[in-house]
Order: sequence, then structure tokens, then C-alpha cells
Amino acid sequence: MSALRVGPRTLAGLVVVLTFVVGGLAGAVMDRSISRASAQVPPPPAAGRRGPPGSPQDRGEREQHRERFVQQLTRELSLTPAQVAKIDTITRTREQRMNAMWDEVRPRIHAMLEDTRKEIDQVLTPEQRVKLQEVRRQHEAKRREGGPGGDSAGGPR
Repeated sequence: MSALRVGPRTLAGLVVVLTFVVGGLAGAVMDRSISRASAQVPPPPAAGRRGPPGSPQDRGEREQHRERFVQQLTRELSLTPAQVAKIDTITRTREQRMNAMWDEVRPRIHAMLEDTRKEIDQVLTPEQRVKLQEVRRQHEAKRREGGPGGDSAGGPR
């Protein structure tokens, strides 16, 4: 058998496709994980999507979510005041640890996404780059309105 030969353009195209597929799969896994974790708590009353993970807006909404979660447990499980206090402490500690994690990881994630965008842009023709910039603007507008189209490797910027 002879080895399959792939040209540089084909290889670059495969890398771009693979990048989008991996990003899509990672997003789906994260979405499913978050959906399962919050399935027991009703969604927040505020319309639209919260800010980026770890942002002040996100932290405020997660604090409200945490409070509703403790209230729901209190109501459904008839928690004692001592149990409420302990669960409140546990959830506050978790929230602080999550915020610290996001503060540490966010710059690395943004740098990685920016590097990926630059690499993809290098593969594209000038006309394709213009089209991709428009797609990114549209995704960003949808994200700000609360719709799908988050910050992925080829997504909004």
C-alpha cells in the first residue's frame, strides 16, 4: 500500500475543520454539563444572556442563582436554620473558588482563542477574511441579545 499524500492547502483545510469540530464538541459538552448542574433550579428572571464567565455581571447572576438554590433546598427539604447556614457557607465558598479559577484561566483562554483566530485568518483569502469578520459580528450581536453564537475559536471578536 502507498501512503496517502495530502497537499498543504488540504491539510490546512482539515486543520480548520478539525478546530471547529473540536470547539463545537467542547461547547456542547460544557453546555450539557452546565444544563445538568442547573436543571433543579429555575432560570433567572432576567432576560438575555449573562456576561462572560467570571465577569461582574456573571458573578452577580450566579450569586442570585446560588441564593435561589439555597431557598429551594430550604423549602423542599425543610432545612433547619443550622443546615441553611452550613449550605449557604458551602455554596459561597464554592462560588469564591470558581471566581478565583475564572480569574486565573480567563487570560489564557482569551489568548488561545485569539491565536486560533489569527491562525485561521492566515489560511483565508482577503475576501474570506472579510466574510468571516461579518460572521463574527453577527455572532457577537446574537450573543449580546441572548441567542446562540458564543465565543468559539472562529466566533465573534
